[in-house]
Amino acid sequence: MSASDTVDSTSVRERPELVIAVNRVFHDLEGDAYDDKHDEIFLDEVDRWRRFAETHLPSAETPRRFLDVGTGTGFVPRQLAPFLTADDRVVCTDLSAEKLRIAEAALAAEACDTASQFEFHPVDGAGYPFDDASFDVITMNSVL
Repeated sequence: MSASDTVDSTSVRERPELVIAVNRVFHDLEGDAYDDKHDEIFLDEVDRWRRFAETHLPSAETPRRFLDVGTGTGFVPRQLAPFLTADDRVVCTDLSAEKLRIAEAALAAEACDTASQFEFHPVDGAGYPFDDASFDVITMNSVL
């Protein structure tokens, strides 16, 4: 590899859209193989999210809006689904449209008997198309 083939870190900082594009392509191609690679998330963190839901999401008298940042294949929404009411809404966001497709299919298969509502929005992380203070709960897992 010659010096002209290396990536200049300054150019990467000046072009964050390249980092976003590479991440999007990687996660789109990775698809649901992600779940098989990360036992530390899908096995070890289930109990923590269930305890969170049992403690902080008892049945509410008013509808709640949730924002899940970096939904991926739907791990967090799948953990929360049993604790949601029919009027709650969960907005699932991810850089990868493919991951959101997988999450939507998983939620349809696993949470089909819950009446809660799920929305799926691809976002690039640079900004979110939602009004300020439009969510009651914001979740994320293994994103940063």
